[in-house]
Order: sequence, then structure tokens, then C-alpha cells
Amino acid sequence: MTASIRQMGVITAHLIRKVAFNPAVVWLIAMPLVIIYILGITMHGLFSAEFTPVKPYRIVVALPEEAGFLVERISRAPKHFAVEEARDAQEARQAVFQRQADAAIVAADGDEPLTVIAPPGSIVLEMLAGVVQASLEQEAQQVAAAQPPVENGSREESDTGARSAGAADGALSAMPWEGVGSFEYFSIGLIVMFMAFASHSAMVHCVQDRSTGAYLRIRALGVTRAVYLGAGITSGMLLGAGFSLVMAVITWTLFRVVWGNAAAWALMTIAGAASIASLSFLLTALLPSDPKGVENAGGTVYSLLAFFGGSTVPLTIMPRWFSEIFSWLPNRKMLDGYLKIVKGAGVKEIEQELFGLAAAALIMLGLAWLVVMLLKREEV
Repeated sequence: MTASIRQMGVITAHLIRKVAFNPAVVWLIAMPLVIIYILGITMHGLFSAEFTPVKPYRIVVALPEEAGFLVERISRAPKHFAVEEARDAQEARQAVFQRQADAAIVAADGDEPLTVIAPPGSIVLEMLAGVVQASLEQEAQQVAAAQPPVENGSREESDTGARSAGAADGALSAMPWEGVGSFEYFSIGLIVMFMAFASHSAMVHCVQDRSTGAYLRIRALGVTRAVYLGAGITSGMLLGAGFSLVMAVITWTLFRVVWGNAAAWALMTIAGAASIASLSFLLTALLPSDPKGVENAGGTVYSLLAFFGGSTVPLTIMPRWFSEIFSWLPNRKMLDGYLKIVKGAGVKEIEQELFGLAAAALIMLGLAWLVVMLLKREEV
């Protein structure tokens, strides 16, 4: 056991050294920094924290006397919204359907709840959702302050109301990417993307060892296949985590990205690096032992994951269904987790992302090992 651990450590250090001292590592660090700078400058207007439209969005409100708290809050942002009154709910809806208004607000009327009407996935809908959430919270606080203390007999009714308000707030809760700046978003997105390339480099070198005969020489020294593959996975994980650490320091220095809670960041980085290394191992197991083919396949897969996971195209401009349907991807879990951390979240707030990454790593690791045992038994 001790000999196997020592052998794995030596092979892991060798693979890390091959990647770290390769001249290409300069491009691996420089390229994402250039992209972060370009996207951070050109796309800053797509983020709600910085966004100001060319002209105010036209908002039509029905029954404004019943939604005074909301109209008053919207009116505080004349650069973003221009509020107009509609005679009734039908007129407000038609104004949106006929593209005469960007959105409509139909205030609560009897059993009918407050409704925001806007094209699905539009920026104005996202902005109004945040305003509605803040307004509901303010109104709930005012109502709670005005009510006298409840007796035991009416406590159940009060708790029911509180749960309903909590459910409404949960339905309108902000997405992790809302409220962050463009440099924060793209720093995280590009680090997650290029962390995959850094981690995959270790597996590419493992495949190269097979083509050059180095693998056979290592096995001749008494190293088992499990030890060698374990060293490849471990080196990929350490390379991914090390790359993330270096880029976090650089982005903090150049772009003033504050990465938040150190413990939460460390756990997210370790879990993310483990999932990426497991994915790289799975790709290597599924593909023929050709270094160039493995490298090209990894580049294609990671580029597609970066798009669907929101690293290259900001989720602020994508429809809500797009962000929901791909929320299970490991790189998307990392993006959400890091975004929560830069907004002040601690370890407890990112438990869901950590568990998701850990589960993904174990599943992909198990599948990869099964493929190796069943389909590549002929390889020594």
C-alpha cells in the first residue's frame, strides 16, 4: 500500500511537471485573461447591476391604486422605466401583445394575484422580477410591523401567511448571476472553462506515454494500471485546482474580482476539479489511445460545455428555460457556486452545488473505470 502511494505520487508529480513547464501553459493563462478583458468591457451592459437601456422601458400598469408600492418603486428609476396607466387589465395585456409596451403590471384584484406580463426571457422581465421581489419584501415587513402580537389561537394562521410569503419570495428569488458585474461573471466563466483544458492536459500526457512506450517501461517497474490511472486522475485534479488558484489571484489583481469566503472557494475548487478530472478520464476511456484525437475531442467537448454551461454566453441574456435545462452540468454547478461565493455565500449556501459536483465525479469515475475494465482489458 505504501509503495503504491509512493509510486502514484512520483507519477503525479511527473505529469504535473510536464504540463507546468510546457511553454503552452503561458497561453493557457494569457488567453482567458484577454477574453475576460474583452468580454468584460464589451458586455457590461448585459448585466442587471450595470445595465441602463438606451431609452426607458415602457411599463403599463392596470389598477395602479392597488399597486402603489410597486409603481412608486419603479418610478424611482426613470432611466430604466417609464410608467403609464391603463384603464383595465385587458388594455394592459393588449399593449404588450401589440408591442406598444415592453411590459405590463396587473395589480392584485380580489382573488387575482399581482401579474407581470412581458416577453419570456426578456431583460425587462428579469429586472421587474427583482423589483417585485423587493417590493413584496418591503410590504410584508410593513404589514408585520403594523400587526399586534398574535395569541396562540391565531398563531397557526399567521404561520400559514408567513409560509405563503416565503414561497412567493422563493419563486422570485434572484438567480446566482443576477447582481454581479461583467468582469466577475466572465472571470468565473472563463476560469471554469479553461480549468477543464488544464486538467485534460494530464490525461493527454498519459495517452502520449502509451504511444511513446513510456507506459510500458513504467509498468515494467511494477506499477499497476490502477496506480497509473489514479496518478493521471490525481494530476488532472491538482492541475485544475492549481490553475483556478493562479487565475483567482490574477483576476483579483487585474480586475478586482473579490472571491469571497476562502473556505467555500476552496471546497468549490476541489469539488469542481475532481468532477472535471473524472470527465477527462471518462473521455480518455471512451476514445482510442491517440493523443491528438483525445486532445481534439476534449477541446470540442469542453467548448460545448462552456456554451451550454453559461461560461461564454452570459445567462443574463438567455431565456430562463435555457438556464434551467442545463443546470445539471458540472461546469454549470461550478459557475453557480462561484457566483454565489462572490456575492457573499458561505459553505452552507453552496451545499447543493458541492453535492452535485461530488455525485457527478463519482458517477463519471465509475463509468470510466467500467469502460476501461470491459473495453480495454487487452491493454496492459
